[in-house]
Amino acid sequence: MITINYENFNPISQFIYENIINDIDFMTVPCPSCNHSGHLIKHAHYPRCLRTCDGVVSLRILRVKCKFCGKTHAVLLVDIVPYSQIPLDDHLSVVQCDPSEDDSILDENPNLNISDIRYIRKQYKRFREPKIVSFRIPFDYDLSFNCFRNFRKQFMQIRSTVNSLFPLPT
Repeated sequence: MITINYENFNPISQFIYENIINDIDFMTVPCPSCNHSGHLIKHAHYPRCLRTCDGVVSLRILRVKCKFCGKTHAVLLVDIVPYSQIPLDDHLSVVQCDPSEDDSILDENPNLNISDIRYIRKQYKRFREPKIVSFRIPFDYDLSFNCFRNFRKQFMQIRSTVNSLFPLPT
């Protein structure tokens, strides 16, 4: 999996996703599995839904294939938590707020429900909180970057799939 780090304050959409992906020269991106550069080619797409405050957003996620090792990797934006339909901002809101404020989270994103909030908190307590505390990672705008640097995973990525953070070229 390859996660693209970019700065965009617009809500995620297929148009934004494609614009960011089209700016990337995949010959410069190293393969997360074998770490060789110059071997990634566009391979396929798969559908993915995100439940945002603006509604359910359907995306066609690009998969790239490494010609060197033969593995395929999804190309995600930093706002997308792997294996989750809930965006990163909502994960952060749930983890940082007090359980008595759950109604305000549900008001911000009506596409979430109370079971989503409980699940996110449970996963955070079980998998991420101990690591974040032990590595002394602060909850700030660099949280995703620090999680990639220390764990090679997105903030709330639970599965141990190899994931690498790639900065968008300027």
